[in-house]
Amino acid sequence: HRGIINIFGAGTLPDGRHYLIMELLEGESLETYMVREGQVPTGDAVVILEEVLSSLAAAHEAGVVHRDLKPANVFLVKESGNTFVKLLDFGLARRSTQNVTRIAGTPDYISPEHARGRPAGPPADLYAFGILCYHMLTGQLPFSGNTPMEVMEKHVHLQPPVPHEVNPDIPKAMSELILRLLAKEPSDRPDAAQVKADLRASTKNLRTATTMMSLVSVAPVTASKEEVLAEAARSKELARQAQVADLKRRARSKWPFIAGGVAAVWLLGVVVYVLIPSRPPEPPVTVKPTKKGPDPRTTGTTGPAKSPESRNPELTKHPMDPEVGVKNPETVVPTNPAVVVAADVDSGPGEQAAEGQDAGEEFHAENPDAPLDDFRLGELKRNKRFEERLDSMELIMKANPRKELRYAAEFKSVKEKCTNAKSLKDVGFADDDLETLEHDFFK
Repeated sequence: HRGIINIFGAGTLPDGRHYLIMELLEGESLETYMVREGQVPTGDAVVILEEVLSSLAAAHEAGVVHRDLKPANVFLVKESGNTFVKLLDFGLARRSTQNVTRIAGTPDYISPEHARGRPAGPPADLYAFGILCYHMLTGQLPFSGNTPMEVMEKHVHLQPPVPHEVNPDIPKAMSELILRLLAKEPSDRPDAAQVKADLRASTKNLRTATTMMSLVSVAPVTASKEEVLAEAARSKELARQAQVADLKRRARSKWPFIAGGVAAVWLLGVVVYVLIPSRPPEPPVTVKPTKKGPDPRTTGTTGPAKSPESRNPELTKHPMDPEVGVKNPETVVPTNPAVVVAADVDSGPGEQAAEGQDAGEEFHAENPDAPLDDFRLGELKRNKRFEERLDSMELIMKANPRKELRYAAEFKSVKEKCTNAKSLKDVGFADDDLETLEHDFFK
């Protein structure tokens, strides 16, 4: 393949050292170019990536896994006024049938399965190709750290930032292709043939026959009318899928904040209801009329009815005819339920009931030592994110034996406190201990 360095011979020196005879190349590595120029323009990066992928696919078809794809091993060859790409350094390459688990390569480009010590097959090369795409198009690596081990842990556990959110010039379809290449599980990544088709379709509007300011010149790809139409249809479908995936991702990123806000408002309402005592109801008040006449607000009574002879004469007269007596005045219900009116000086059962009304008992705040019911206890623990925070540390300890050795006992103690917390005070103490452990664990 034109994109893979030629080897003309091999041998052994008298002192036992082995050697290879390779072609002499003029130009510079992609790493040198990126350091000098910074971020590669999107349209220019596409041509380089297509040639790298072509070389990588040829190696995979021959049953060879490169295992160390990175900018330093991609060479921009200058030849006869043109520039094309060569894939170099197959020093770590292995046959795809070899079950090699020894970790080798560059941490910035290592695949999650290889970082775990599993065999690195063709999907590992395509993961590294996804990192190369990300690096060239955004000008930065998706994962970085202070030590190689920290970088490899991020490859295993963390999701990369979305490429088109880092560089808006990247087409969303190309961005989604990069994210598929960076899937944690090898089986979730597309193969070289599918990547080649998706790469061409997703960058259809960026690709030209001559790019990179005439630095990289490649012959135009000849295709039939049917192939051109098929690629256009594939391009539209990839763009549609990328738009849908982007909308779903944005919705997922906002949902925790919305759910958290609703939960916080609900929890605040519960706390206010539980901790702030409500005002006791006001006791009914008995209002007695004077002997001169009835209360102007009512003509009814809550006491027992008396005979007309025993009533005040003024109370038995009809308001329109002084000579006509009202023998059976109707009982009128007061409009204010908190007021009980008696029509006579004598106290009736209603007045006695009013005087005997309890003024109410004070509502006391919940005892922080008292056990909570399962519903409230579950809500508090979910609000503190106990399970999520503990799972995050446990996952890291499984991948890092040194961290597990250092924090296993303390982690077990804190986990038991979080699990066994039954009261408000227990939850508070467990949260404090968990926060202290997290600060030291992630420092």
